[in-house]
Amino acid sequence: MARVFRQKFTKAMPKAAQVVTVGRGENARQVARWTDASGERREAPVTRAGLVAFESETYYAEFRDGAGVLRRVATGCRNREAANALLADLVRRSERVRSGIQTEAEAEVADRLDEPILDHVTDYVADLRERRGKGGRRHIATRHVQMVEARLRLMFEECKFKRLRDASRPKLEAWRNREYARGGRGRGARTLNDYTATAFAFGRWAVEAGRLLVNPFAGITSARARLDQAADCRRKRRALSTEELRRLLWAARLRPVAEFGRPRTPAGPEELERRAEAVRARLATANPVRLRELEAEGEIRALTYKALFLTGLRRGELASVTVGQYEPATPGRPGTCGWIQLRAADAKSGKGAEIPVRGDLAADLDEVLRRRLTEARTAAREAGDSIPARLDPDEKLLEVPVALGKWFDMDIHAAGIPKRDGRGRTVDVHALRHSMASHMNAVGVAPRTVQEAMRHSTLDLTMNTYTDPRLLDLGGAVERLPELPLRPEREVARATGTEDAQSSLTALLTYASGKRGRPGTLSENREVESGALDVLASLGFGASSRTESSSDLKRVKGLEPSTFTLAT
Repeated sequence: MARVFRQKFTKAMPKAAQVVTVGRGENARQVARWTDASGERREAPVTRAGLVAFESETYYAEFRDGAGVLRRVATGCRNREAANALLADLVRRSERVRSGIQTEAEAEVADRLDEPILDHVTDYVADLRERRGKGGRRHIATRHVQMVEARLRLMFEECKFKRLRDASRPKLEAWRNREYARGGRGRGARTLNDYTATAFAFGRWAVEAGRLLVNPFAGITSARARLDQAADCRRKRRALSTEELRRLLWAARLRPVAEFGRPRTPAGPEELERRAEAVRARLATANPVRLRELEAEGEIRALTYKALFLTGLRRGELASVTVGQYEPATPGRPGTCGWIQLRAADAKSGKGAEIPVRGDLAADLDEVLRRRLTEARTAAREAGDSIPARLDPDEKLLEVPVALGKWFDMDIHAAGIPKRDGRGRTVDVHALRHSMASHMNAVGVAPRTVQEAMRHSTLDLTMNTYTDPRLLDLGGAVERLPELPLRPEREVARATGTEDAQSSLTALLTYASGKRGRPGTLSENREVESGALDVLASLGFGASSRTESSSDLKRVKGLEPSTFTLAT
């Protein structure tokens, strides 16, 4: 029998409560009276166990579902009539399941459609935190999970999705199109596509979790539904030229010295060099230890940029590399390179990789590690500790700061490298990775090799996104195309007065080629040679003197078939 009721429960006796007896005879009962924290007087019955009995403020419903199982659910209603109306609806659903009109799964979905959608977002985020990441990653990155939650809450609030049943693709697309129509003031096409992809993933999870029958955002990530990212590229990176890369490393080495005592970033290369020389002259005698520390800081920063360019590692990937993951080049064998073993958990793709380290970069890293080992041994000797034989394998290979992007912007400013070029393309730390791909393609490295070095999933990403055409020899490629004169050769010959000479040469060659089937006599060959010299001289191909040796002439080919030579 279905019914509605108030849930009864007990609590411990409040400390300041007074127990009194009310009523007489058989109606006598004990109640507790006290004042709560808000100052309100409270009264409640006392049980035989000395606990205080309460009733819930809202009604509960009890009924049997389609499978005959007794269910008890909270109605959330303070009014009994409203609670009875909700109970009648639950009984009606159970009868539809019992009669086969509706499945149990459909009934459960219907029960959850009216739940607040943000409650489902909370459950989805909790599920993401427990999932494994890509490849060898144990968990999905915390930063990614936080971004997913923030995006879902923003979208659903701006689309006015209150309940799960409110979620719909048309409303989400309308919000996306409004944002896109704002132009530069709103979000870009790529960002909005990422937002809708996040909503699609949430809908897919809701279906898998049995909270929805179909994904309300199905199809929103298809190629036809997505915004055109190529037509609205808000930030396009460019590659750094060889000269710019050298200036960047030079500025990175000098800037810590130049800014000592004057934190303002130098306005250009001239000011940078002038300030660095002044600081060196002052500290060389006043504080040489501090000068060496500043110079070492600049060298490490320049080495970080060099490593990012020559290895193609991302900032976070390079920051994760430890001394134990670095394999130096083989001593005494010039031309060999070192290796970095990138762990799957640290790679963006979730796949481990072996990164080659060019010889000069390996030499720079080896020098830094030797200096650090010497400093560690000196510190241990001064502290009276045991002298380490080698560096800790878990120690970071390079200390890459989180704020490397800000350092990079100040370094390019000091080096005189513009942040944004005339076409609106920008440079940042990740542009060093673009520079690696662009320079490899510029020197003729096979595209498939470049793709493998960049660890890209597709060749299209390597060639179209990470290759800067400005660094390619496009001018030289155009020069290799065949010449296409606007005026035919006969018109040029008529205009220069050489048409008759060309006709004579054609006739001469035709005469010679007509003697096919037998070799020419000595007199015939000399006659042809003499005539050819005169005709070539009239066309401007050398003097007409017959004293020139006929052996200087190359093989001349006329009308097919050409079966003789002018040289005998």
